[in-house]
Amino acid sequence: MPNLGNLLASRVLGIAASLLLYAFLAFLAGMAALFLIFDFSIAKWSTAAEVAQVVSAVGGIVGTLVGAFIGFLSGASGKELAHAQRLIAEVRLEKALGLLSPDQIKQVMQAPRD
Repeated sequence: MPNLGNLLASRVLGIAASLLLYAFLAFLAGMAALFLIFDFSIAKWSTAAEVAQVVSAVGGIVGTLVGAFIGFLSGASGKELAHAQRLIAEVRLEKALGLLSPDQIKQVMQAPRD
């Protein structure tokens, strides 16, 4: 029987890797959008002040959206890690309780929680 801890750890690492890939793709999409806006701005306006005004406005919006998406992904990976750790703790508890006699199990389960 495979070790549950190893299975959960590999699952969490796989999820973290996919979330990291999504974050990187969001960053690349944001940078591509900024470059497109920059090229469009240079073609449409002739002064640097106008180009800077447009690019900074769009850059603020794109940066906010990409940052929010990356923050959401990091929160999701943290939640997944906490869930996996809880499952590992539950399995360890069940194994430990399986080693005790029925009287000892009743005593442990009736003990006050700190």
